[in-house]
Amino acid sequence: MGLIIDTSVFVRIERAGGYPDFTPWRSLEPFFIAAITVSEMSVGLLRAESERRRQQRQAFFNALLDRVDVLSFDQTTAIAHAQMTVDLWRRGKPIGSHDALIAASAITHGCSLLTSNVSEFRHVTGLSVIEYAPVVT
Repeated sequence: MGLIIDTSVFVRIERAGGYPDFTPWRSLEPFFIAAITVSEMSVGLLRAESERRRQQRQAFFNALLDRVDVLSFDQTTAIAHAQMTVDLWRRGKPIGSHDALIAASAITHGCSLLTSNVSEFRHVTGLSVIEYAPVVT
């Protein structure tokens, strides 16, 4: 069990100028990210519009990786991904390819998914989706 955190959550936190704080979800620890999230975050880092922005994103990314473990995309997850993708297509509810990889990782590892993209993930059978709402202090 545990909690996989979707890339959309990190994008919202980073754009708001914050750092990852998952205190409200501590009861769902351990925290994870899917391997594809590392790729998505790295693309954002490499596409930064300035060196200053790249450094800010790098600091955010480092803080993130200090707080979560990365789940590999292995054969079991690949098969779960294929089954889930076909099921979604058959039901006329396909989701984005990266989101499908994140969902398959959550299902394979028995994790809930924290996301600000509930509309996409709610169609995935067997996936426990938790909507991310920023903590206001």
